[in-house]
Amino acid sequence: MPIPATIGSRSRFAQSSFILTTLGLSPGKGAALTELEKVQRRVRTIRKIRSGSELEGYRSTDATRADQRAYARGAITAAELGERVRQRYDI
Repeated sequence: MPIPATIGSRSRFAQSSFILTTLGLSPGKGAALTELEKVQRRVRTIRKIRSGSELEGYRSTDATRADQRAYARGAITAAELGERVRQRYDI
């Protein structure tokens, strides 16, 4: 008998709902899936940025990480995130 994919891990729906709820968004139907995809893309982008920095021996500050979370939630754009970082470090 095949083992269901959800045993030992969350189902895709549960994972999606968890991500949205964690970021302060409401899981729903239709448009929420599109929003979820956008959030997932932004989260992947932030993870890549952090991984690259960590490979170089750096770690972003708590303030920068807060801005990254705001970007992942969709509260600010990528341009706004970049501008905040440039202003913070005067670059």
